[in-house]
Amino acid sequence: MNSGFFKVPNDIFDRGLSSKAIVVYCCLRRHAGARSECFPSRGKVASECCVGVSTVDRAIAELITRDLIRKDTRKNAIGGRTSNMYYLPDP
Repeated sequence: MNSGFFKVPNDIFDRGLSSKAIVVYCCLRRHAGARSECFPSRGKVASECCVGVSTVDRAIAELITRDLIRKDTRKNAIGGRTSNMYYLPDP
């Protein structure tokens, strides 16, 4: 995670996104490292954004539909789900 600040493209506000999608995007951007990827839990994103997990799920789906993020489901050695990896193109 970056310390102190993070970058968000100015046009994020011009894309017709819901307010929840914008705040979730900002949260993911905040967690993204130098490779523009992050893997915060849905619960952590929900807590940091002061929304429920189902709202985070809808916001992530909206961001994926708009090609602002990509999500990969990660699995452990026996095939069980562990976490999601989010990829955010550079602003």
